Amino acid sequence: MAGVAILSLPQKTTIELDFAKKAMHFGKMVKVNAAVLNQVTKIRNAMIRSKYDPDATDEYMQALVGMLPDGPAGVLRKAVFYYWEACLGPKTSHAAADAVYEAASVLACVAGGELRKVESMVEVMNTSSVERVCKESYRRLLTAAGKYEKAAEFMKTFAKVDRNFPADIHPTILDGLKTLCLAQAQELAVYKSMNNSDNHGAELMAKLTAQVHALYTEAYQLLANAHSSGDDVSAKFLSKARYKASMARIRTFQYMSHTFSKADKTAEAKSAIDQAAELTAQLEKDARQVKMPPPLVAEYKALLEAQSRFEYKVSRDVNMYGRAKAAALDSPVPMIEGRVLARPEAYQLPAASSIWTPDVVKVYPEEARMPYGRSSPLAERVDHRMSAQYANCYPSHRTSSLPLSNRLLLAALHVLTVVRPANGVLVWPYIYCASLALTVPHLCVA
Repeated sequence: MAGVAILSLPQKTTIELDFAKKAMHFGKMVKVNAAVLNQVTKIRNAMIRSKYDPDATDEYMQALVGMLPDGPAGVLRKAVFYYWEACLGPKTSHAAADAVYEAASVLACVAGGELRKVESMVEVMNTSSVERVCKESYRRLLTAAGKYEKAAEFMKTFAKVDRNFPADIHPTILDGLKTLCLAQAQELAVYKSMNNSDNHGAELMAKLTAQVHALYTEAYQLLANAHSSGDDVSAKFLSKARYKASMARIRTFQYMSHTFSKADKTAEAKSAIDQAAELTAQLEKDARQVKMPPPLVAEYKALLEAQSRFEYKVSRDVNMYGRAKAAALDSPVPMIEGRVLARPEAYQLPAASSIWTPDVVKVYPEEARMPYGRSSPLAERVDHRMSAQYANCYPSHRTSSLPLSNRLLLAALHVLTVVRPANGVLVWPYIYCASLALTVPHLCVA
C-alpha cells in the first residue's frame, strides 16, 4: 500500500580487532591483563558477527564504557586503534586511537540499523498492520534519535572534530540524522491517525504535519550545511530530505483548508488549498530532475490524490456559500504553528563492566597518562601489519630516509630471505635482528 517512504542509511562497517595485540605498546599492562583484553576482543567480535544484536551490543558497550574518560580504565582511551568505514559519502575507511570515536561509531551504526529495520517494516505494511507497524516503527525511530544524540554528545564533548573524522560521525551530521529520525517518527504518527476511523481532527493533524515539515527542514539544513563545509553527504540523500519537507508542507495546507472549511471560513480555505496547489506544481518540477525511489514515488502519488480530494471539498464549499464569501484575501494565510509529538528517547550509558577491577587497571606506564583530548605518543605507534583494506589509513615506514649503506645491506638481507641456505641453517632470527638494527634507530630519530 502507498504509505510513508522512510529515508535510511547504508550499513556502517568495521573489522574485528585483537585488543591485546593493539595495546601491546602498554608494556607490563598487557602481560598482567592479557586475559581481560582477550575477553574484550571476544565481546566486540561477537557483536559484529551477531550483526549488532541488542544484547551483544549492550555487553560490548559495558566493556567500552570502562575505557571512556570517566571509566575505571579511562587511561586505555587511546590504547587501541579502531577501524570504521563511513556510511555517508565515499566508502572510505578511517582509523583512530580513541575509545570515544569507537563509542560514537557503535551508536551511529546501531541507530542506522534501526532506520533500515523501520524501512523494511514500512515497505511491507498493509491495511491490517498499519497500527502495529507504525507503533513499533515510532518506538524504534525515537530510540535511534536518542543514539544519534548521544553519539553527537560524545563527539562534541570529548573528541577533537576535524577533517580526519568520517562525515557520518561529525556532530552536525549526527544532529541532522537525529532530527531526521524525529521527523519520520512524527510522520508515522500522523499516518497512523489518518488511517484510524477515530482520527484527531483536521486542525490537530495540520499542527502535527506542520511540525513534520519543520523537522525535515531542520534536518535538511543541518545536513546541507555539513555538505557545503566539505563533509561527504550525498546530494541524492539531501534531495530526498528536501522532497519530504516539501510534501509535509503541502499536507499541512491541505489539512488547514479542511479546518477552515469546517469553520465556515471559505476564503481562508481557498487560500490554503491554492498554496498547496502551487507547492504541488513546484514539487512536480523537482521530481523530474531527481530520480526518486519507488516508495517516495508512491507517497507522491498519494499526495496528489489527496490534493484532488481537498480541492473538490473547497470548490464545493465555494459554490455552496457563494463566491462573494470566498473573495481573495489581502495576503495568503500563514502556515499553522507545529505541535511537537516525537522526542528522542535518551540513551543511557550502561555501567562499566565488572571486568575492569582495580587489580586489572593498576599497572600503566606513565607516558600513557596524557590529558584527555590530546593524542598520546603511544597512540601514534601504529601496527602497520593491518589488512590491505585499511592500509591507506596511515603511512608505512619509509626506508628512503635511511643512509645508502644501510639500504644496500637491507636489500642483501631481503635476498637472503628468499634464498634457502644449502646447509639448511636457520637464518631467519639473524636476518630479523639485523633488519631491526639497521632500521629502528633511524626511524626513532625521525
